[in-house]
Amino acid sequence: MIPLIRHHLIVKVALIVLFAVALGFGASTFLSTRAQVESFEQFHQVSAASLAQSIGASVKHTMLAGNGLKVRHLVDTVKSEVHHATIRIYAPSGEEVFGEKPPPPEEVAPHVQKALTNPGALRSDDGLHTVPIPNQTRCRRCHESGEVRGVLSLSTQDARTSVAKKDVLEQTLTRITQEGFEQIMTSNNVSELDDYFEEMVAKTPGLTSITILDSQGDPFFGNDDVEPPADVKKRALTPGDSFGVTWKTHELRLVPLENAPRCQGCHEPDEPMRGALMVGFDPQALKGETSLLQATQASLEHVMLRGLGRLIKRFLDQVAATGTVTALTLHDEAGRLYHDALEVPEAPAVVQQALKEEKVVVASDVTDDGRTEFVYVEPMRNEKKCQSCHGTDRPLRGVIEVRLDTTAAVRARSALVDTSILLGGTTVALVVFLLYLGLRSTVVQPVQRIGQVADRVGDGDFDAAVDVTSLDEIGRLGVQINTMISGLRKKLALSKFVSQETVRTVDAADGAVDLGGARRRLTILFSDIRGFTAYSDVRDPEEVVAMLNRYLQVQTDVVIQHGGDIDKYVGDELMACFDGPNMEARAVRCGVDIVAAVDKLNVENPGTSIHVGVGVNVGDAVLGAMGSQERMDYTAIGDTVNLAARMCSAAKPGEVLITEAVRTAAQSPAGVRLEAKEPIRVKGKPDPIAIYAATGSSAS
Repeated sequence: MIPLIRHHLIVKVALIVLFAVALGFGASTFLSTRAQVESFEQFHQVSAASLAQSIGASVKHTMLAGNGLKVRHLVDTVKSEVHHATIRIYAPSGEEVFGEKPPPPEEVAPHVQKALTNPGALRSDDGLHTVPIPNQTRCRRCHESGEVRGVLSLSTQDARTSVAKKDVLEQTLTRITQEGFEQIMTSNNVSELDDYFEEMVAKTPGLTSITILDSQGDPFFGNDDVEPPADVKKRALTPGDSFGVTWKTHELRLVPLENAPRCQGCHEPDEPMRGALMVGFDPQALKGETSLLQATQASLEHVMLRGLGRLIKRFLDQVAATGTVTALTLHDEAGRLYHDALEVPEAPAVVQQALKEEKVVVASDVTDDGRTEFVYVEPMRNEKKCQSCHGTDRPLRGVIEVRLDTTAAVRARSALVDTSILLGGTTVALVVFLLYLGLRSTVVQPVQRIGQVADRVGDGDFDAAVDVTSLDEIGRLGVQINTMISGLRKKLALSKFVSQETVRTVDAADGAVDLGGARRRLTILFSDIRGFTAYSDVRDPEEVVAMLNRYLQVQTDVVIQHGGDIDKYVGDELMACFDGPNMEARAVRCGVDIVAAVDKLNVENPGTSIHVGVGVNVGDAVLGAMGSQERMDYTAIGDTVNLAARMCSAAKPGEVLITEAVRTAAQSPAGVRLEAKEPIRVKGKPDPIAIYAATGSSAS
């Protein structure tokens, strides 16, 4: 396409017209389509926003009831009844919640399968503890049948923090106890705290007591037999980090419980502290991994009773955050992975953006099966009344993603656009075709004829001319082309009478050449025909001129071949200048080749015995325009030029003489042999001049 545009005027004109007409139709189509698209997107955005806000409000109010089963039932009902939309809810971590359960896996992990079919705690060879969670009577509210309601897997192997250290294990068990306590408190099941504490102490080796002190330092829940000193209580009821003390034969770890927003449903907002958690240990009875596993299982079972799936996952995440485990997973009764506390969930990009920017995200997406969807993601703010379950560490409690299937609408819009494009394209094609017919006869064909003449001139035919048949712009262009060809014809004829350096100088100066010159380092070559006077005396002038032109032509060809420039012809003498890299070596080889070319010409013309002498010198010379304002000669002058001429005069027929400066600069030119000659005296030089004869290397 690009070559057509560059070489054909009619293609350019057609493209211009095509662009102009297409711009008109295209702008109309674009604006119309854009208005439809904006209306389409606005409609879907309003629909998706309304749906997301409705679901968000319903989920929020259902969550406030503290019943996860009701929330799941609500979400499942909405999904089943809203057929044109796909609805997903994501936690602040990016993990989808209340999603549809996948089908049971075809292959259950061996350690999970073994736990589902065998009672009791298990431990695999790689250090992974696997514990089946029994389906007790108190669990039947959610798990109607089956002996096992899940499998807990835990490993501490290669953990960054080892539970083999007593203080680490005590801190971890305290953190697990605190998390279980807070989950039960915030789910409004305070009556079960004593059962939870008793079960934790009974099942966890080394754990001797759990006590909740109220804001006055008095035991409120748990074991009330432990009475630490007053100063310890005072420290525990002051905001700060957990700490450990020794009390009698036991060790205690106390955790100040600040009055966070999630706790102010029961505690007054102006109370800085809601109490303290005090956990007692028997260091000798602690059993490392066993104590950690038993505490995790006992807390998990009580958290499960709250019926809130997010609390279960949050609890497991908090255990993983202690850094004491390298594997912590929970599978359901069918072997499906319910949660992996060490796995980073990968949410869709729009969900990640909404969580990061904490604002609504609107986008379009194409599914793997080719459907188009309108995507609306709205954050769910973590309001004060929601913080009892979601805590205060994050501004969002999740996001709601609504996807509307817009395939049919997009197809209808595309069909409308295609129809508009088809009609517009047909109109454009018709306009371009009619314009083509008119332009071809009035513009293109005359321009083609002018182009053909220009091509002939470019090939060196300066006798070509444009046949002018009109008086419009094309006709005037033809007249200007003819005038230009006439000027080129004259310039070409004149260029044969001057050197190429002269032509380059005139071109560079745009015709404005002034008298004067500049000093430059040049290599000068003179070639002179020997015996020319005797030859011309016995022959007709026409024969002499023909011979002279023949011999000067072969010499000129050699000069051009070696990159030299003919400065002038003076009778039977030729002056050439060499400039640029290796100019000395090129000039020497040129002189040797001139002698060889003349000898060859003598062989081709029996009866003719013409020889030349060649002189070469290098040095500074003044190169520029010499003469008057009316008549100039662009040449090189100076002592360097004079010495080159003297060398030429001293050369014998068929001899090439060069100066010491040339020999030094040229060194040993390829194919040339240099031979020192007897120094000579030349006019204007007080001392003899060292000279060298240059011959072809085969002439030795």
